[in-house]
Amino acid sequence: MPAGCRRPFLLPVLGLLLAGCGVAEYEARMKDTQERMRRHDEESKVLGGAFQPPTTQSTSGPPVVAPMFLRLPTGVGPTQTPKSPRDDLYYDYVPASANTFAWVSVALAKPDDTAFEANLLKFFAPVTPITKTPYVTRPPNRPGAQFERISFEDAMNWYSLNVHKAAQGQVAILYAVPKAQAKQAARAIDLSLESFGFEGSAKAARDAFRPSSPLDVVPK
Repeated sequence: MPAGCRRPFLLPVLGLLLAGCGVAEYEARMKDTQERMRRHDEESKVLGGAFQPPTTQSTSGPPVVAPMFLRLPTGVGPTQTPKSPRDDLYYDYVPASANTFAWVSVALAKPDDTAFEANLLKFFAPVTPITKTPYVTRPPNRPGAQFERISFEDAMNWYSLNVHKAAQGQVAILYAVPKAQAKQAARAIDLSLESFGFEGSAKAARDAFRPSSPLDVVPK
């Protein structure tokens, strides 16, 4: 058969291929939309709004606000209590009523403070071995952050202490949970850390927070 006679048979096949590409793209978009809605619903159940970053009193001038973004677990107050850091280290955020979390604390240090981790732990009396593992967040719409995750228990609580080191400074986020609630709290902790932004990444983390609609597309 001459080559020209084959062309009519190729056109329907090409049309089917093009249609197939359209269906695949549509299905990919639908899947992406469904995943964003699912994640938005999950975050809405276990996380509150943006917290108020710790404020520190400078040696001269007005208080300095840490360049941070973080969503705390639902029910945990968004402002530090009290205003001054506990033990000159921890800024505490506490729930107003009974909650899965006993409290959440944030601590800050200079990038060259080699005693930071030891200072974070010296106020506790662990009754279990202290475990340390690397943990990298993987938020869906922006780069993640790397932490050293330190876990341990004392007589009352289970603790997830997450230390992030950056060129500009170090930050630690401590989640204190009654031991009976530890498994229940694990997912909320991961999602809270995925919302985190510090120094240069704080704006991207803030921009990625869209409480109004799960369908908002955030530029990567």
